[in-house]
Amino acid sequence: MGLRALDQAVEAVFIAAPDGAIVYANQAARSQWGLTSVTFSLEMLLANVAPRVNWQAVVENVPQHQLVETGLGDFWLSTEPYRESDANFLKITIQSAEGAVTAEEASPSRQSQLLLEASRAIGATFEQSQVIQVLVSYARELGGAAGAIFYQYDQVNNLLAEAYGLSQDGSEIESAAIIKQQQLEPLEDALFDFMPVVLTGTTAGAWPTPAEFGAGPFQILIMALTLHEEPYGMLALFQQAEVEPFSAVLQTSLEILLSHTGLAIENARLFTDTYQRESFSNALGRVSLATSATLDLESVLNLICQESITTFQVDGIYIWQRDEDELVGLAAIGYGTEDFLASRIALEDAQAFSAIVSRTGEATFINQFEKHPNLALALPQHDPILSVLGVPLRREEETIGVLVLTDTRTADKFNQRDVSRALQFGSQAAIAIQNAHLVHELRGLNEDLDSRVAQRTIDLERERDRVQFLLRITSELAASLDEDRVLNRALELVNEIVNASESMILLLDPETDMFHYRAVLGGHMQLPAGGLSTGRYRHEGLAGWLLNSREALIANDIHNDERWQEIAGDIEPEYHSVLGAPLFSGDDAIGVLLFFHEAAGAFSQQQMQLVRAVAVQVANAIGNAQLYFFIQDQAEQIGSLLREEQKEAAKNEAILESIADGLLVADDEGRVILANAALGQMLSLQDEDLIGRPINEMLGIYGTSGLHWSKTIENWAHNSDQVEPFALLTDDLHVENRIINVRLSPVFNANDFLGTVSIFRDITKAVEVDRIKSEFVSNVSHELRTPMTSIKGYTDLMLMGAAGGMSDSQRHYLTVIKNNADRLKSLVDDLLDISRIETGKTKLLRVYLDIGDVVNDVVNGHLRGRRQDAGKEMDITCDIPADLPTVSADKEKVTRILT
Repeated sequence: MGLRALDQAVEAVFIAAPDGAIVYANQAARSQWGLTSVTFSLEMLLANVAPRVNWQAVVENVPQHQLVETGLGDFWLSTEPYRESDANFLKITIQSAEGAVTAEEASPSRQSQLLLEASRAIGATFEQSQVIQVLVSYARELGGAAGAIFYQYDQVNNLLAEAYGLSQDGSEIESAAIIKQQQLEPLEDALFDFMPVVLTGTTAGAWPTPAEFGAGPFQILIMALTLHEEPYGMLALFQQAEVEPFSAVLQTSLEILLSHTGLAIENARLFTDTYQRESFSNALGRVSLATSATLDLESVLNLICQESITTFQVDGIYIWQRDEDELVGLAAIGYGTEDFLASRIALEDAQAFSAIVSRTGEATFINQFEKHPNLALALPQHDPILSVLGVPLRREEETIGVLVLTDTRTADKFNQRDVSRALQFGSQAAIAIQNAHLVHELRGLNEDLDSRVAQRTIDLERERDRVQFLLRITSELAASLDEDRVLNRALELVNEIVNASESMILLLDPETDMFHYRAVLGGHMQLPAGGLSTGRYRHEGLAGWLLNSREALIANDIHNDERWQEIAGDIEPEYHSVLGAPLFSGDDAIGVLLFFHEAAGAFSQQQMQLVRAVAVQVANAIGNAQLYFFIQDQAEQIGSLLREEQKEAAKNEAILESIADGLLVADDEGRVILANAALGQMLSLQDEDLIGRPINEMLGIYGTSGLHWSKTIENWAHNSDQVEPFALLTDDLHVENRIINVRLSPVFNANDFLGTVSIFRDITKAVEVDRIKSEFVSNVSHELRTPMTSIKGYTDLMLMGAAGGMSDSQRHYLTVIKNNADRLKSLVDDLLDISRIETGKTKLLRVYLDIGDVVNDVVNGHLRGRRQDAGKEMDITCDIPADLPTVSADKEKVTRILT
């Protein structure tokens, strides 16, 4: 039927979605219910309906037909599935109760009245038992039956158990019949197909009928009560067989009554569940609050037990706590509480229910406990326990106990929902036990902490006194660097603590490696200045043992202790207690501290620790004193050396300043680090204009003439590894009208290049003198050459006879003139050659010469002639190898060299 057809219907029709929203209302619905729009919900529609109807139950229980009362009158409310465009909806039809009853139905007003009364009575309670009683009462009255009984269906055991019944006079029957599985076969249509079944004849006779219903035979109408399409129970109406059969109208009325009852039971269940959930939440909240508010384990566990009794409606709550390999009774409410608190069970007990729960760590319940003879509860019992539930108490993945709930009244008491709730109570119990355990530990820790704090306070006071004493010693020892005073004061201060009869400090002489008495307090020994030798070497006796072991020593009775027999001979017989500590400065042994007492056991470990600490301070003080004297001695030596160095430096400076030549020293980077006064005068510069300046900045002074010199210094500075140790550079610098000759050499220390030294000499006058000399020589040579040419020429002419004949004496005189003229010409040529060499104008006429021939010519032509002229008796011998090679040379220059 489409929506267009529903618009023509006389009764009110609504279409609702599964979420309760009304998506359609026909014209009759809008006019009868005064709706102005479709924005309406099923919950709003049923808000003013009596008895109260839950809209969710209406949606879930389809189809149904029930009588309801509203402000507009009594109506029949019917539901059925409706499908539109592949979507599932719910069709609700509301029809006036008067128009729904046909004329042929008997007593229509009476049945409607009874159904209306029954609906009101069912809707007025949330107790399932009272709902069942109302159902049975009105069903019996509707049918005018001899009796009516409602049977509860047990799905687990597949049987019907009589729950409530009324006889014809309205009295409650006393029997409690059970319909077992084999008797349910005739009822399958009613029980599983939800169809009415009428038992007659022998079938009805086999049915257990209460005596209160009177004599039979009976006909029995059986109809199912369903919840969510599952059988909840059976309603049975008993009527004498001779009475007319149960009418269809009665069956319809009973269907309506059963449907209404199903909704009421569902509402009662919802109410009961909500109430129980709220009660459980409140109980759990109270337990959580108590767990958080108090650390009293007994009160918290008693509260948990009390709330569990109330919440689960049981008669026994028992809490076990794990104690190593046992479970110990901790708290309980129920039978035998005192006996339980003293009980223990082994954790490995294979039959103990609580031990099993603790070992497995899983919650479990057992209904009908009597069917498990292999298990034991290990609980005080007066009546047999029918049902038991146990949950482990766990904290941080560890089971610390077990919560056990017992019931002696119901065999099927517990379900999975109870397990879930019991776990939450168990969690609170575990928290309470854990908190109590932590409190116990905390109290123990606090007590231990108090004890430790007290002991620590004592230790700190001792440490404070010790530190103050060490500080006092440090301050007083640091007040002086006199070794004797430091040693004697150290013994006095330490003896205030150890109260020794005699104390002493032995120091090691590094030269002799023997111990010396350097300070003594008490006893009869008198030390001379500088101390007294003990006659013991470093590795001998008690002092040697202390240095070798590098440990402090305490001996309570050294003469009677076998451990110290080897060194006891060094100790005076009257002394029994010995306390000693080595003195070390770094890894260097300095000496030892020794304390003696006549009584045995006179020294304590605390005193030994103090002496060990003092030994460090004394060693440092001795080291400081020795270092002071060493530094003082070194300072005196260095002062003497410095004075000598200063004298030497002054002498060197005087020598340096007295040098007429200029001196310039540059470092390995080419910066001037030393210059004498002669250089400043030579260059017209002050020391501050020279010291620290790079050499290349001085090019402005020398111009381009000093470029080679400065570049060489720069090159040596950058390539010091390529500089030869004895390299020498000579260059001339032109400064204004002066010529400065500079000689440059590198300075090395071993193979390390340190810098350069430059010697400056003003050669202006020397150059000028040399120039004048060269001019003079050149002029003299030219002036002499001219007359000499004439003299030699006329002499040669006369010797050749140009002037006529000559006597031998005349020829001799002319020959002498000629020879001397030749010699003078040779001297003039030498002067000219010198002039040319100095001016760089000399040219060599190289030819290949036989050196032997040149030598023979010089010997024969020059040397022998000079010998004859000089009249000297000389033998000239020339020994020249015949295989001499020829050489490339200027013959004239070689001849001049030889002559």
